Amino acid sequence: MKAIQVDEEKDITKSTGGQVVQTFLPRGANHLTTGDLAYIAGFFDGEGCVQVRKRGNRWEAMLRFINTSYPIMRWIADVTGGSLSTRKSYGPNRRRSFEVCLQHTQAEHWARLLRPYLRIKADEIDLLLEFRKTISENHRKKLSDEVDQYRHDIAWSCGVLKRRAY
Repeated sequence: MKAIQVDEEKDITKSTGGQVVQTFLPRGANHLTTGDLAYIAGFFDGEGCVQVRKRGNRWEAMLRFINTSYPIMRWIADVTGGSLSTRKSYGPNRRRSFEVCLQHTQAEHWARLLRPYLRIKADEIDLLLEFRKTISENHRKKLSDEVDQYRHDIAWSCGVLKRRAY
């Protein structure tokens, strides 16, 4: 398998579809193989979630992995640099679950890396990437009504894709 090397600055560069993507990794994750990326993408297809939402007056784009296996969630958090948290169990017969969350630029970078390997959530990832195109350098500036409506449309489309039957 082809290894993707990481330099001392904690970032990797990988060519995907003629486009160079830079991804930030924590120290210790010194390389990823294409097999690792395919595994993470497959895991995300089954156990992941794309969220584009507005909270108050702020927009968010997130990739979330949720599962009950702590070792795999710890590995995904270590490799992606995402935040690992424990989720509340609802009911006495429920196992504790864990969540790895990637937000903003980090979510965009990993979406670009995982996109070639996704089968089920590829359309949702495309919407997240489309949303990220609306982010400007001055993201604290008030959005135009057109951009705000476009973001609402993207978030709505993402919700529709979640409810589709396969």
